[in-house]
Amino acid sequence: MTRAEVKGLIGSRWAPVAEGMHRLRGVLETVAAPLLDLFIRIWLAQSFFASGVLKTINWPATVFLYTAEHPVPGVSPAVAAAIGTGFELVCPLLLLIGLFTRAAALPLFAWALFLQLTYAALDAQVYQILLLGLLILRGAGSISRWTARSRRIFPARRYHSPGRSLLSANFSTTGRCRSACSWCD
Repeated sequence: MTRAEVKGLIGSRWAPVAEGMHRLRGVLETVAAPLLDLFIRIWLAQSFFASGVLKTINWPATVFLYTAEHPVPGVSPAVAAAIGTGFELVCPLLLLIGLFTRAAALPLFAWALFLQLTYAALDAQVYQILLLGLLILRGAGSISRWTARSRRIFPARRYHSPGRSLLSANFSTTGRCRSACSWCD
């Protein structure tokens, strides 16, 4: 429900319900959605990292898997095993901390899709494909190393000077600030 619709209900008997729904939506967007994004990243990282560790522990079986079960066309089984296991060990760590999430989710998405289409169609892989696609489209969310880093490097400034920040979105072409601040009063 948009703010205009909420304002349209002011004075009616449904106004408290609409305002409560508006507040609930705000809480869900600021608290529940980032926690859900974090849970999705943790679950995906755990499943792929565990697979990579198991492949590392039993390397001859991993090479045999890439030889007999699902060979990668045009690549030798040993090289395919090394690349696949490397992606399964490095990309989940990046997903877990939320750094380069889209780039880390892309090879895992391609790998899960390849296995789903060529080797064995499993329901868990369908969920992984959908959730990795979500991470590719949306990114890590607000609970990630990238957002923590960007907040530290580029902190929000409360006061500014029109002469110092020419590229800011708050300034018009005349150099006057569009927002109300202490510098432009």
